[in-house]
Amino acid sequence: MRHIHSALRATASALALVSAVPAFAQSGNDAQPQGASAQNGGIPDIIVTATKQAEALSKVPISISALSQEQLDQQSVRTFRDIATLTPGVTFTPGSHGNGAASDVSIRGISSGSGTATVGVYIDETPVQVRPSGNYDSSNPYPRIFDLDRVEILRGPQGTLFGAGSEGGTIRFITPEPSLTQYSVYGRSEMAMTKGGDPSYEAGVAVGGPIIEDKLGFRVSVWARHDGGYVDKVDWFDRKDVAKNVDWNNALVARAALKWQPAPNVTITPSIFYQKSHANDSSVFWKAYSNPGQNQFVTANQVRAPNDDTFWLPSLKVNVDVGAVTFVSDSSFLHRDNNNIYDSTTLDISSFTSIFGHPVDTIPPPEALRNVYSPAYLTAGQRTFTQEFRLQSNNPAARITWVLGAYYQHAKQTSSYDVQSTFINQILSFAAGAPLTIGQIFGTNLYNGRYLLYSQGSLVDEELAAFGQVNFKLTDTLTLTAGARASKLTYNNNTFSAGPVAGGAGTYNVSHASAKPVTPKFGVSWQATPDTLIYASASKGFRPGSSTSQVSAQCDADLAALGFTSAPRQIKPDSVWSYEAGAKTKMFGGRLVMDGSVYRIDWTDIQSGVTLPNCNTPFAANFGNARSQGFDLQINAKVGDGFTLGASVGYSDAHYTTSTVGAGGIVVRPKGEPLPIAPWQVSLNGQYDFQAFGRDAYLHADYQYLSHNNTPLPNVPSVDPTIPRAPASNNVDFRIGMKFDRLDLSIFGQNILNQHPEYGIYRDSLTTYNYRAVTVRPVTFGITGVYRY
Repeated sequence: MRHIHSALRATASALALVSAVPAFAQSGNDAQPQGASAQNGGIPDIIVTATKQAEALSKVPISISALSQEQLDQQSVRTFRDIATLTPGVTFTPGSHGNGAASDVSIRGISSGSGTATVGVYIDETPVQVRPSGNYDSSNPYPRIFDLDRVEILRGPQGTLFGAGSEGGTIRFITPEPSLTQYSVYGRSEMAMTKGGDPSYEAGVAVGGPIIEDKLGFRVSVWARHDGGYVDKVDWFDRKDVAKNVDWNNALVARAALKWQPAPNVTITPSIFYQKSHANDSSVFWKAYSNPGQNQFVTANQVRAPNDDTFWLPSLKVNVDVGAVTFVSDSSFLHRDNNNIYDSTTLDISSFTSIFGHPVDTIPPPEALRNVYSPAYLTAGQRTFTQEFRLQSNNPAARITWVLGAYYQHAKQTSSYDVQSTFINQILSFAAGAPLTIGQIFGTNLYNGRYLLYSQGSLVDEELAAFGQVNFKLTDTLTLTAGARASKLTYNNNTFSAGPVAGGAGTYNVSHASAKPVTPKFGVSWQATPDTLIYASASKGFRPGSSTSQVSAQCDADLAALGFTSAPRQIKPDSVWSYEAGAKTKMFGGRLVMDGSVYRIDWTDIQSGVTLPNCNTPFAANFGNARSQGFDLQINAKVGDGFTLGASVGYSDAHYTTSTVGAGGIVVRPKGEPLPIAPWQVSLNGQYDFQAFGRDAYLHADYQYLSHNNTPLPNVPSVDPTIPRAPASNNVDFRIGMKFDRLDLSIFGQNILNQHPEYGIYRDSLTTYNYRAVTVRPVTFGITGVYRY
């Protein structure tokens, strides 16, 4: 009841606050739907900046999905994972190893789970994606979904305008700019109950408007959310309850921005974005102790596995309009700290008892080991300065339109991965049946008396680039596009590793790499009618290489089976060529909108990763070539009075086209092996708007489907034959609401089929049967209040 009372107070307080704010507000004459330009009686056409210039979505000759703030609210979007389920061609893979904090995102199959990011993640004009360091790693710092103007998802490589981090595509979270003429208020509060879990609740408000009319404006927002847990913790030996719903998490987001117009042609916009999140414990559950059909998800970890992630993002944007040309400067600095704790207890037991030929499973553990524990600490930091300058043409109707730019980024990442195993001698003595120490096995004792593995590292990426793109109208309807980006990339990595499994007293590894890629784009588009655009393009994407540190000696047998050694080595860059053709059209006065494309992507020298099956450690290398080909289609229609229907379908056949062979002719990854994505994605939605009790009301429903790839598992040393590929999934959500002037109250349901697909199944080694996995939140019902002024 305490959680429910807190949620009710939060809901009431937020709605009261946002209802009171407009008392001082005044209207302006430049109001329009946020992020959208509506055609009378038709589907609104969202304004996007995917080409660095503001254009209607229907006029941009690339494959884009865009969601306005209203759509994000209507479809219950709160995290990036929600966006991925609604967007064709985008796959979000939740993490399961460690504490489940890490995740992976791919667009059109371009994802390898290793190396630098294949998808660019932007907050406004700042790339924030993280470069994995080789251990379990942290996730990208995805912003939580509250006060956003829109989200843009650009499918296919965006190497010309967005650089080396956008090999598969780009995801852009666009925040609202302050207005110089009009006050506005946006507020949202919510309370929800999850079957078998604790309540969730949130409250937030955003306010903006002129401080000095036509000269100085502001926008500030603050939002907080609590997601109740649904995974219970038990004692791993006797299964007695320890705590209920331990995987709860909190998030706090705040943003402040000013817009100053010192002259009619100059705007200066400083802003700061802050986000802090805390997950109390892992959502990874033990399959042997759980019963998903009864909404019983249980973990028996010995060590609590929290995740704390905090980042600041100050930025400064300057626009100077000099008639036919606009000068733009974007400066930003990302300051992020991500701290995780993993439970390495069962891995230590499995690995070190196997030395004696009779490995111990951990379900339950032997009584002699019931009190051992082994925490692993992962910290990651990002300090990234980004500067972009652009000159771009102002007249979209001109025969030649263009954008030219220069880009610089200095990105420093620090990381540490420290496994504290003070019970290791107890584990070894139990396995050997006699007193035994780690020093007798490896010739060296725990580092500093505590660490089985102690690893510290820092890496610096620098990118200096010049880019440009030109559109030339051969006729009033036929346009040619050509662009290129020339970059100079450098990478410097320094690591220190110590401890029994890392060679003893300590080893240093220093590596350096550089590249000078050129990523061109060529395209043609034909405005066949005012409402129909047909286009084709060829573009290149690039991803810089990296290096590996010394791999633990525990992994020697795994590496030998794959034909590799544990020595540090370089990983080469990889690249893609993408070929795309598509069409966008409106019919029946804009009441039917269709957007579709077909594509083929050839990927060369893939930086990819596997998890070594016995020592359960990530391992990266170049794993040959792949091809992804398919299509995506989006349809939206107003089919009658009050009825709106939408559908999106994405299909991708993504697989390796070459076999990777290790030393001694060992096949590590065979030709034909699919990339880790769902071949089919289907999303359907419908809304019925009607009158009830003299007020506007609506019923909204969403359905999402992800298919299962039924390609047989290959018989190779890098694959655990007992773990299937990701399952198919079905999800149904609904929302029923009524509007009271500017206040929208609704009730909603999520995952109402109460499906529990298991993702990321893993075990510590091939000799244990303690399988673990993650799933989606069980069926949830709640109430939301949204206020707009």
